[in-house]
Amino acid sequence: MLTDQQIESYHRDGYTVARGLFSAEDVARMKTEIDAVWDRCGRGEKAQNTAFAGVKKMSTIRDPQLHSGVFTRYLTDPKLTGPMSQLLGPDVQLHHSKVNIKTQDDRTIFPLHQDAPYFPHEQNSLCTVLVHLTTTTSERGCFRVIPGVKEMLPHVHDEGHILPPDEYPLERAEELPAAAGDVVFMSSFTPHGSNLNTTDEPRVLWIIQIRSPTDHPIEQPAGTLQPTAPGNRPSQGTMLCGINPDFERAASGESSRL
Repeated sequence: MLTDQQIESYHRDGYTVARGLFSAEDVARMKTEIDAVWDRCGRGEKAQNTAFAGVKKMSTIRDPQLHSGVFTRYLTDPKLTGPMSQLLGPDVQLHHSKVNIKTQDDRTIFPLHQDAPYFPHEQNSLCTVLVHLTTTTSERGCFRVIPGVKEMLPHVHDEGHILPPDEYPLERAEELPAAAGDVVFMSSFTPHGSNLNTTDEPRVLWIIQIRSPTDHPIEQPAGTLQPTAPGNRPSQGTMLCGINPDFERAASGESSRL
């Protein structure tokens, strides 16, 4: 569980770090499973690859819980859902889950951006949970954040929404090196990005995005540069803890939209 200081940090700075939330045994179990998924997808060939300025920045395995029951189990592990409910309230709903893998072959940074423009919600409850499955140093592509931002900032488009790099260079943001098993909880307004991985070992990060079940997505207008395709989030709407108080929304499947 998070301390009062960690909860205060989340609401003040837009993020908090839970050191050693997962044990070495937990990390080894998840890492073994994702390594097997990585092999099954041709070591990234069948994964979703994303770029910045036309250069590949990482590989993404969508919805690892669809590839291995180990991730289904950990999605509802009290080690995660306890802190989640401290930040969002007793009812926590899954928005989506993915594993980002950054190797030495990925030769560009992940520029600073906010998550809110990708997934706008009425109450802005969206929280990003970063589970480190490898120790992540400055040289291995660690995260960087700008604390204290509590509003949507103007973004530009470069294979995704990003903050203008000239105005928001990655070097401006604070580094967040982390050990395997550390977990970062981050608001959707917090600008973040990541360094290059210049080491021989891949950086493996399980990213879980959660929300309050009473917080509904804002429909993105026609022509939006970052649309969310129907069915792109097959596990969206799953309750990780608590209940969905809106029976009709859950029963109709509305919880799985956007």
